[in-house]
Order: sequence, then C-alpha cells, then structure tokens
Amino acid sequence: MLRRHVVLPLSALALALVGLTAPAAASPPVRPSVVTPPASARPQAQLAATGPTAPAPTVQQVRLLGGDLVSVVRTPSGRIAPTVWSVNGSPVTVITTPTATYAFPHALRAVLGGRLDPSLFDVNALTAADASGLPVSVTYTSTSAPTAVPGVEILSRSGRTATGRVTPSSSAALGVALRTASASSLYGTVARVTATASAGVQPHFPMFTLTVNGVDAAGAPMSGGLAAIVNLDDMAKYVGVAFIDRGVAKVSVPAGSYAIVASSLDPTVPDRLQFALRSDVTVSGATSATIDARTATAPVRFATPKPATTNGLAFTANLTDAANTGFFAATVFGFGGLDLRVSPSARPRVGGLDWSALAHLESPQGVAPYTYDLERVGTGGIPSSLTFITRSADLSAVTASYYSPARALAMPSRTLIGTQGGGGFGSSVSVPLQRTEYVAAPPGTRAADEYFAEIDTQSFAMYGHLVAEPWLLQPGTSRTQTWNKAPLTPRLFDGAMWFGATLCPACVVGDQLSVLAHPFSDSDPTHIGGANDMTDRPRTSTSWAIALDGAVVANGEGELAATLGGASTASTVAVDYATDGRIGGATTPSHTVTHWDLPLAAARGLAPAAWQCWVQIGPADPPPSDCRVLPLMTVRYELPTDLSGRIPAGETRARLLVSHVDATRPIAVSTPTMDVSFDGGTTWQRARVIAEGSGNFTVKFTTPPATPTSRPAKFKVAITDALGGHFTELVTAAFTVR
Repeated sequence: MLRRHVVLPLSALALALVGLTAPAAASPPVRPSVVTPPASARPQAQLAATGPTAPAPTVQQVRLLGGDLVSVVRTPSGRIAPTVWSVNGSPVTVITTPTATYAFPHALRAVLGGRLDPSLFDVNALTAADASGLPVSVTYTSTSAPTAVPGVEILSRSGRTATGRVTPSSSAALGVALRTASASSLYGTVARVTATASAGVQPHFPMFTLTVNGVDAAGAPMSGGLAAIVNLDDMAKYVGVAFIDRGVAKVSVPAGSYAIVASSLDPTVPDRLQFALRSDVTVSGATSATIDARTATAPVRFATPKPATTNGLAFTANLTDAANTGFFAATVFGFGGLDLRVSPSARPRVGGLDWSALAHLESPQGVAPYTYDLERVGTGGIPSSLTFITRSADLSAVTASYYSPARALAMPSRTLIGTQGGGGFGSSVSVPLQRTEYVAAPPGTRAADEYFAEIDTQSFAMYGHLVAEPWLLQPGTSRTQTWNKAPLTPRLFDGAMWFGATLCPACVVGDQLSVLAHPFSDSDPTHIGGANDMTDRPRTSTSWAIALDGAVVANGEGELAATLGGASTASTVAVDYATDGRIGGATTPSHTVTHWDLPLAAARGLAPAAWQCWVQIGPADPPPSDCRVLPLMTVRYELPTDLSGRIPAGETRARLLVSHVDATRPIAVSTPTMDVSFDGGTTWQRARVIAEGSGNFTVKFTTPPATPTSRPAKFKVAITDALGGHFTELVTAAFTVR
C-alpha cells in the first residue's frame, strides 16, 4: 500500500485564512531594476526584469533587516495591502511591481543601495528563504575588518569576503543595535552585503540615461531619498528603484512616459516625511528630471468624533500603465506623531493613478481607551487637501478584549482591504486590556485582524500569533473580539477564507486523507493561532501522529498539516496532537494533549461547494469532485475568567461547545465527561455537565480558595459521537484561582 505524507509550515497555513494557496506554475516575476547614483561611492546594482504574470492572491509576512515586521496582501486583482509592525518607530516604504515587493526601512536609509543591496529587502526572496535564512555574500572594506556584520550570521570568511545568512533573529538584533548606534557606524567596515541569489538586469530595449535630480524640503540636494521610476506605457519594459545621494540618481531606461515617486525625510523639521510624485516625464534620449520634496504640500490628516492622537499614517499611490499589463504601488508608513505630506497631482496623461490614505489613532490618557482605524481613497489624481473628517455614522465598532495572565506588551494589527488595495498598522499596547475600536473605510472593505500576545522589548521577539477570520465593515454595526483567552488549544478551522474557498481541515479524496489543525487557538471561534515561525520556536513545541487501523503512518514535529495515502483501504483513523510551551504571555508553561478517532466510513458527505480540499495542489486545479468531509469533533471552551485568566473561588459555571467539521450537518454527541484538578493532577473533581441542546453544555464545578500551594487548574474532557468518533483532551494551566 502506498502511503505518503506532506507537511507544510504554519506560516503558510495561518495566512491561508486570508487566501494563501499554493500557486500554480508561472513565469518568473517582474522585479524592479534597482540602481544607485554614480555620484556616490555606491556600486550599481540591478535586478532582473521579465514579463508580467497574473498574480495569484497571496499573503507574505517577513521580518526586515532592522526588526520591522511587514505583511503584504496581494488581492486577485493585483492590488496590495501592506501592514507594518514597527519596532523602532522609523518610517517604512513599500514598493510593489506587478509581481514583486520590496520593503525599505528608513532607519537604514544611510546605507540602502550602497552597503546594503536592495536584494536584502526583496519580500519574495525573504518569503522563499527556508528556515536557515536568506543566503548573503559580504564584502569588507579591508582584510583586517571585523568579521561580525550587524544583521547577518556569518558562516565563513576568506580575506575580504564572507558568506552568511539573514534570519529573523539576526534582523531583530540589528533593530536592537540601531537603538544606540547609527546605520553608518554599524556598517563602517562593510563595503557590500547582497543576497547570494541576486540576479543582474537583462534589458531588451534601447536604453537611455535618465538623471533624477532630488531636491529636499529645504531646497538643497536630497540625500537618503528613495525614488521609484515607473514606465507608464508598459511596466513590463521598466519599473525601477533608485537611491538618491547628494541630489542625484542615474538610471538607464527605455524610451517612454514615466512617473517618479520619491519619499524623503525633511532635514529641517523633525518627524516630517515628504511623499513627492510627478507623472509627466518623457524619455526619448538622455533626459534629466527633478523630483522636489517641496511639492509635497498636502498634509495627511484625519479628524475623529472623539479626541484622538495619530499613532500611524500611510499613503499609497497606485499607478497603472496604458498597456494594462502592470500595476505599481508605493506606500509610505509613518509612526508616532509623524507629519506626512504628499504632492497634489493631476491625472496622468498616460496610464492611471489612484490613491489611499490610512490612519491609526488612539485615545488620550485618562479616559476609557478607544482607537480609530480609518481609510480614504480617491481616483484620477491627488487633491490639494488630504484632510478627512470622520462622522460617527461612518463607523463600525469593535469591543476588543485582550487577555493576558501577566502584564505584558502586545501588538494587535488591523489590515483594511478594498477595491484599491489598502493596508494597516501594528501598534503596541499594554495588556490585559479592554477597549473600543472604531473602524471606517470605503464600502466593500474587509478587515483582517492579527495579534501578537507578547513582545520582548529587549530582543524584539514576538510571541503567540493569532489571526482572525476577515470581516466585512458595515457602518453603524458593532461586534466583539476576544483575544488570547485561555485555554489555547488545537483548532480544526473551517471558517471562510478571504479570497476563494474555505480550506477543509479534515477531508478525504479517493485514497488521500488530509488533516490541518492550528495548535494554539484561543476561545474566539473566528481565530486560529500557532507558533510564530520567526520567534516562537524557543518557547513552544508541538508534535503529532496519525494512525490508520491502529498503525502510525505519519508523524512529525511542528504544526499539523499532513496529507497521506491509505484512506481507501483503512477502517479507522486516529489523530494525536501534543502542544507544549509558554504561550500568550503566560508565566506557567502549558501542556495540551488532544486525541481524535473516527471510522473512515463517516466521511460520506461531500464538502460544500465553496470549500477547497487541502490535497488540491493549486488554484488552477479543478476542485476534486469527490472531496468528502471527515467529521472530526471540534470543541471550544468558554471559561468565566477575568482578563488575567483568573476565576474566583466558589461555584464556577463554564460552557462546553461541541460541533464537527462542517457544522451544517449536525451529529449527535454524548454528554461529555469533564474532570478538574487544582493540585497538579493529584486529585480530580468530576464536573456536573448539563446538556442545553445542539452540542452546547453547561459545566459546573467548585473552585477552591487560593492558597500558597495552589496550582494552575487543569482539566480533561472525553466525548463520543453518534458516528463512533471519540474526542479526548487534557489541558494544563487552563486558569488560575483569584
């Protein structure tokens, strides 16, 4: 019997909630040419450019050199919605071509394009890098230069060259170093760091020199400016990025109509960022064009119904070409009290232009906390006024509760996605916390919320990653979100995906069986949670095994995402999942052991039409006609804890909610048994379980008064269903006694 299993990392699975599927084979992506001015000592560097392809919807999440976390949603239409979690408050510019994305932190602007090659900030390359990191090559200024390079793990060195890798932890370590030293000083003995797989450009058209003259807000030659040059006739011919130093950048481009977009910090006014744009450059031979930060005269401002302070601003310029073959976006993000100013622009003579503005605002101290997440959009040109007034009637309201067993710094985020793309911010908060979050955006916008339950401010490590099912904004409505409420247990999630079908968490297709479970999901049914691949590994571990007819046929460590053969000849399947670690801000490690078993004959019903079987390889493949749901039980707990995960002494009433994968087909279950222990498992108290109908149960037990020897409560549950399936779960550190 042929039996195979395929295991995929959760970084792909958690993001599948918003539409990530395995892409079908496609031609190489468009990459922007990236050049630096010969007036500086920076060597020229260009990246390969090829014809465009129709992008599949994707979500990419990477950690940049310097520690910032960037997530980029690319919608089926090719529009993008980047979200930035800033660790040091420095602006970030995200450049997106038809199929490639680059994210450049302004904290490194002094060495961007020179000592640090743009290939290091290629989101596609960082996403594709395996767990060992992005391979890089290092050139030192001399043979006597120190071997250590900020942000790089050096593997070997010979004379003036070395090889190494950029990892999430090394990138975060650079962010820590930037707290006390400048980028120029940190890379003083480094001549060049570049991604090993970086390719050279191969132009297929007659090329002409375009000299970009940058002028800063003071009227002086611009330094540290980031410019994008876009062919508005056909982006397949040219999309490039140039780093302006001493007022000049020179690029080689084919003839045509061009737009230039540039971001730069004001050298005379602290915390002011200019976003300049012009779309009237024509190249038919050697050409000079000026991009002037002084044209950025429109401040981006949002007025709200209640007093609020701006904590994040972003502005995106979206360009399309006349050939309708490409899409370009440049987004600048600023944090804290940044003053972001944009150039008013008329409709381009060639191609198209639209824009979006985003803001995250927070309530003043001394009041019940609230926030605003707001977006405005426009088409045809950028107006001279970018001041936006938000009315109460425009708002959706979210009552958000952030649970944490200990005081911690956490980081929620909200990404707004509409027809013109969008974006969002991650901003740190002290937890536990309850607040009201107001949201307003154009009609048809969806919100995708994420949460990191704990941030280590010394290392920038981020722990306990939770992702919510995207939701449609509707003015005048309200909803609740409950984050990180214990217990955090494995979840077979069959909620709707953002783009496309729901991903079936347990299905059978012919001989193939697939199982997908997220290990650290909280009590909110719209959430999934797992170990963050970039930082959680030292603090969590998971292991799993799948057995057919009592014999283990697949097992592994890490998140459970397996496809295996043998389903057509076996009678029963059993799944065991063990999760361990200190998660979600907890001070006490938790251990959870979950078991499912079920006769395979129970997989009789076809999956709903909107579902996609995990065994489907890519979005271009037709959905299997015989995708059958394996109705494993899904169990959720509602414990009456406070925001710190504590329950007072006395009679405790909790709820147990039992369902199955594809809840539209109800399956009867027995009354569960539940036992609770308050002494580490030495003695157990049998809880009283009362059936309420439809798989809902009230659970009653007595919580004893806290004593110096009290231990976190643990419980164990056992359930049987009418199909002969069984579910058992042991949860430690479920709550503490108040």
